[in-house]
Amino acid sequence: QKLQYSDKRSKSINEYVAGIRIVKYYGWENIVEKQISDIRDQEASQILQSAIYRSVMDLFIVLTPFSISVAVFGTYIALGNELTPAKAYTVLSLFNLMQIPLRVMIMTCLLYTSDAADDLLCVDLGGRRIIKKKK
Repeated sequence: QKLQYSDKRSKSINEYVAGIRIVKYYGWENIVEKQISDIRDQEASQILQSAIYRSVMDLFIVLTPFSISVAVFGTYIALGNELTPAKAYTVLSLFNLMQIPLRVMIMTCLLYTSDAADDLLCVDLGGRRIIKKKK
């Protein structure tokens, strides 16, 4: 969607530059500027939404391994077992080995979830995506 707004803005600017004489002749500078500004605002809004989504995704990716470690140690202690430094270091080293594959798995799940949500808003017709209008 971000590319859609960038393309729309580029097209509007190119049309403006190509027809600059007509725009100047009729005094449409303010109208054209407002149209391009509106498209730029939509693009900036989309970029902000994308940055917020990316930040939330990064937060989940960073906090999940820590949360799993806390849950495992908490459960181990709650079951009445004694947590010694040797056991803790062993478990932490194993968690560190699993951290990268776990992050990749979480990122993949989040990306597939967002793609699935995006596919609910789009229809694919022979390689062309048609975006459904939001109600």
